[in-house]
Amino acid sequence: MKLIMGDRPLGGIVLDEETSLDDLTKLKIANCVGCFGCWTKTPGRCVIRDDGTKVYPLSPKATASFT
Repeated sequence: MKLIMGDRPLGGIVLDEETSLDDLTKLKIANCVGCFGCWTKTPGRCVIRDDGTKVYPLSPKATASFT
């Protein structure tokens, strides 16, 4: 599986059956505040509850295809 995530509208991309396109422009994702909660309180996940939680399940699938 190939995954393309963008923070700007992506036009003109030709997708095949192995590629998924996720447009992050419609999500409300806060900036990192440097609290290190993602290291200490919830390893690997941001402690800020926003639309970023919708992106978490996509990341392991994408990185797994590159290993």
